[in-house]
Amino acid sequence: MTSTQQADAGRTSELPKWARGNSHRGGPGFGELIEQVRSVMDASRFIAPGDDVARELTADLSRIVERMQAIAVPVDDAAADSREDLPARGNPSLPPFEIIDLGSEGVVAEIVFRAFHLGRLSAHGGNISLLFDELAGYATMHRVTSGFARTAFLKVDYRSLTPIDRPLRARVWVEEIDGRKLHVLGTLHDGDRLCADMTALFIQVPDA
Repeated sequence: MTSTQQADAGRTSELPKWARGNSHRGGPGFGELIEQVRSVMDASRFIAPGDDVARELTADLSRIVERMQAIAVPVDDAAADSREDLPARGNPSLPPFEIIDLGSEGVVAEIVFRAFHLGRLSAHGGNISLLFDELAGYATMHRVTSGFARTAFLKVDYRSLTPIDRPLRARVWVEEIDGRKLHVLGTLHDGDRLCADMTALFIQVPDA
């Protein structure tokens, strides 16, 4: 039994369709496609092109966007955010994390913030909050009895600078359940050094 299956054992209903992972949508090459999208995002962080180059790049990217829009599907059928075999489920809008452990004790993930996530000399705080919010979704999804949980409140304390381009370890867990309220805690470490910690409140809601 996988860690995801073990975590699902506490539920009294199936996960919503949009939350069920797969490893086939988009085909075998989808992971490399998303990696190239991330590489474009990284590269854009450090360029100062002249007008001619900017226009050429815009034209190149416009052609790619048109090809992608021509194969668009409803969001619940898209490969991005569903591929459990890829970092961050293949969603390029999320910092790329990999799940190390997932169960009743919460979720542990490894994350490498990249150039695109850079703030001033460290990872931008907004990207750290985004990571915590996503991982809290994992932790709460497998503790609710049905439906899913939405973020009501999320507070991050930044304890030290969070580096980019090196593996970090995040842990998020449900500390307490009070009816429909799930109180969630989380930490982000660079080795033994605490980079940030998180307190959040999630509310269980029916799946729409």
